[in-house]
Amino acid sequence: MDEQVTLTNVLAVLVGLVIAAAFSFFRERIGAALKRLPGIFRERDRLRRQVSTLTDELEGVRLRNRTLAEKAQTAVKDGEALLTELDRIETGMNELCVAMNAERGSIYVPLVDHNRQPLGLVYLSLYPFDLASERLKGNVIPLVGSHAGEAFRTGQPLFKPRAGSDPRHYRAADQQSGFRTGDMLTVPVTAQGETLAVVQVLNRRNEQGFTFDDQQALMLAGERLFADLTALLSDPRKVRALGVYKVPLEQVTVLACDLSGSSELYSGGLGLSGAVQTVNRYLETVCGAALPFGATIDNYVGDGVVMRFNQPLAIADHPARATEAALAMVDAFEDLKRQPVGNPLADKWMRCGVASGVGLIGPVGDAHSNTWRIMGLPVSAAAVLCQIAPRDRNTIYIDDRTAKALDPARLGIGLDEIAPDRLGKASQLLVQAYEISRSG
Repeated sequence: MDEQVTLTNVLAVLVGLVIAAAFSFFRERIGAALKRLPGIFRERDRLRRQVSTLTDELEGVRLRNRTLAEKAQTAVKDGEALLTELDRIETGMNELCVAMNAERGSIYVPLVDHNRQPLGLVYLSLYPFDLASERLKGNVIPLVGSHAGEAFRTGQPLFKPRAGSDPRHYRAADQQSGFRTGDMLTVPVTAQGETLAVVQVLNRRNEQGFTFDDQQALMLAGERLFADLTALLSDPRKVRALGVYKVPLEQVTVLACDLSGSSELYSGGLGLSGAVQTVNRYLETVCGAALPFGATIDNYVGDGVVMRFNQPLAIADHPARATEAALAMVDAFEDLKRQPVGNPLADKWMRCGVASGVGLIGPVGDAHSNTWRIMGLPVSAAAVLCQIAPRDRNTIYIDDRTAKALDPARLGIGLDEIAPDRLGKASQLLVQAYEISRSG
């Protein structure tokens, strides 16, 4: 009996010890869990804010995509409408030449600079459009020394029975096309006192040739054509789309940058939509950092962007401002990479190329779709500098023209000369190049 009591007591003690140990174990675990609760709640709140931010960004992306789609649809419609108008004008010119029994006809419009000052005349339409006409396309007819130029300057019609032998005849056109000009009627198209275009017909197909009275006949036969020309050329947007602008060469600095490793975004687990959103977030960040320095976005190419400085906004120290913009872009990109957790850009790098020199801003594309872009050696140099830069770190490469215009001490940077054998194809475009490093 005593043995049973002793065994019971031992078991009771053991059970008590186990319960005490279990209680102590769970109390420590519960205590530790309770201590972590504030952090868990904070992380929960942070994740909620992150989800809210991402939701807002997604909505912003959807809104931007919708806006871009609407703009694209508008651009397509505008392009189709412009082509329709141009086709109607071509048809009108053909009908006018047939009605006037003319061998050839032309419509001239002014080539203007960025201040809308006429520099000469260019062909909008040629009848018939054959090999001879093809040779003339792209020519600039002078305002002085041509009958078309005289009609444009004076706003008065001209009747020239022997135009080919007139000293004011622009013979270069005949020499280039192989056509022999005889008689000529030239009529300006005006609206509100401004000459918008010039219509010209050549060589009536009979022995009599054109007469002075045919000027009125030309005006009546071309009434619809003149109305179509007035409607087209009175709209600045349509005139701009025609590409009949010429701007002077300007000193510019061009900044080109891209995102290294972006192809991994599309082949990874983000999906196409997620990859596009990530690239857009990157572009918004770096472009937003550059704009305060006077950057103008010239164009986007995939994950890359080309910016120009000193056009159209005048910037006296544009090489320095472009360099500062590149530095700010790198800093903004690094800030973007640090947040949020799991950022797909965390292991990516950006490369920048900066080049200075003479550039030209002009329309690129056809009448259906063209955009004003920067063209010239600085564009090619900046793009190549960006391409040859290493992909394992953030880099800024600049050409020698940009380097000569900088004050490294003021900018807090160093200029590390790039070895000639590392320049690759960039050596065909520039004398020397430098990598920018941070001082201190």
